[in-house]
Amino acid sequence: MSADTSFYFEQAGLSRYQACVENNLGFLFGTIKKFADAHEHLDRAQALFTTLKDRVHLAQVYETRARVLLAEERISEAEKVIRSAVRTLEKGGEQSLLAEALTTQGTALARLGHEQKARTALERAIEIAEQVGDPESAGLAALVVIEELSSFLSNDDLNATVARARDCLRST
Repeated sequence: MSADTSFYFEQAGLSRYQACVENNLGFLFGTIKKFADAHEHLDRAQALFTTLKDRVHLAQVYETRARVLLAEERISEAEKVIRSAVRTLEKGGEQSLLAEALTTQGTALARLGHEQKARTALERAIEIAEQVGDPESAGLAALVVIEELSSFLSNDDLNATVARARDCLRST
């Protein structure tokens, strides 16, 4: 985001929008593996949401940072960051955001070799997403089960998870 854009958001009293944009930019820079830029934007988003005392969106920034850390293969750090986000979102009532955070947590736990904890987090993500009518998040969590835990699943469990992912993602 340019300095001009930041200035206009600030002048218009739109700090929350600025923080959301910073979080999105952090995600995008992480996706293209420009990690220093990603963390810079996430630091700005974190500072803004902290100033606004917006714990739910701050947890969303932590979830984004955990994804970036996973992309950097800084798995232990990612798991610590996402654990904090999950705790906050469990209290906040934002179930779709909680499902996304649990999916990220499940990924981190699986990569750390904590397969059972990962499976628990991912199954919980699927259930929560289904309960709130978010089939895409449910399907994505099921895909993570397949990608990260398939070698630990029985053939029946794997087939059931593939069918569940297909059903959830059919309409997306």
